[in-house]
Amino acid sequence: MKMTTPYRILIAALFCLYSFQSLSQITGPTPVGLKTYTYYFDNGSIISPKWIATKGTVGTRWSSGTTFYVNITLTSTGSGGITLQDLNSGNTMGTKTVTINSCSTITAPVSNNGSNCGPGTVNISVNTPSGYFTRWYTGTTSYLIIISDDNNLYTTPSLSSTTTYNATFANGTTGCESARTTVTANIITLPTTSVAGSNQAICGLVGKVLAANAPSVGTGAWSIVSGPSTLLSQFSSATSPTATFTPAGGTGSYVLKWTITNSTCTSASNVTLTFNALPTTSNAGPTQTG
Repeated sequence: MKMTTPYRILIAALFCLYSFQSLSQITGPTPVGLKTYTYYFDNGSIISPKWIATKGTVGTRWSSGTTFYVNITLTSTGSGGITLQDLNSGNTMGTKTVTINSCSTITAPVSNNGSNCGPGTVNISVNTPSGYFTRWYTGTTSYLIIISDDNNLYTTPSLSSTTTYNATFANGTTGCESARTTVTANIITLPTTSVAGSNQAICGLVGKVLAANAPSVGTGAWSIVSGPSTLLSQFSSATSPTATFTPAGGTGSYVLKWTITNSTCTSASNVTLTFNALPTTSNAGPTQTG
């Protein structure tokens, strides 16, 4: 059957529309330098995907729903193409033309890891040289940029466990970028809450057994905040919660601190021991009769 002109026009229009949509559906960065970049094709119905890169090698490929991803390692500069085909239908689903510029080597950042005691936000940073800005990424190869600006400090969202991020230096004029440096946001488990014990008054300069709590997280240590003597040798053990404290400075009040430490996180409390002089021995005199 002979196809009429209106049908030919409709088919041609649909073909042009399809081609235009396909060309616009491969998304990814404008490459600068020979390294690995992530590209993706969205809203695709592909049974047997095949990625082609004329200026690089195709690496890891994966999909999520109707979105298809690929890591492409660029191996030469100049203009090249990225193509996604469906081997099942033989159709080209999308293309993208990229121009790869060469870059001089940029020294990677030096990391300044951060930490927080317990869940919460963490400040991490890198030392950004003049003329560059910092890009923060979620991973070592991911294209997902968290933030990109002149600020070398990044405050993470609230974290419940230690998390790593990656940072690069980028040239705002050329777009060239350094290798990535891993920066760690450490979440440190809180130490056991310190309980130094109850304040006490003691008669005489005698040894007193302390009654602090034993930590289940962290390690404990005694110190002396104030008193007639601040020598640590007054403790039979500076790390035992039940050490014996014998005053070496005479009578008076000794403020002792029990500190439980886990990494850089601490919990501390004080106890006051007041040593009083013994009274003069009582002598009521001899027994008398008469």
